Amino acid sequence: MLVCDFPFNGDSVEQLSREIKKKEVEFTKNEFKNVSKEAKDLISKLLEKNKDKRYSIQDALNHEWFKTNDFKESNIELDDSQKNRILRSFND
Repeated sequence: MLVCDFPFNGDSVEQLSREIKKKEVEFTKNEFKNVSKEAKDLISKLLEKNKDKRYSIQDALNHEWFKTNDFKESNIELDDSQKNRILRSFND
C-alpha cells in the first residue's frame, strides 16, 4: 500500500503461494527509497515467515511507525476506540 505494489508476484496462485512461503521481502525497488525505515520494519515484521515471531495486530498497532511523522503525514489518525474496533474485527 505504501508504494502501490505487491510484495510478492506470481502468474498463478501456486506461483504466488511459493513466493510468499519462500521469498523474503526486499525493499530494493526504487519505489521504496522514500519509505521510512520504521515503515519497512513494520512491513517486515508483519510478513515474518516464522509465525511465532510474526507481529500480531496488537503488536502492529503499537509499532514505532505509528508514532513517526511518516505516519502522521499520511493523514491517518487512530484513536483508542478505532484501535479497539480493529482488534475486535480480527478476533471475530
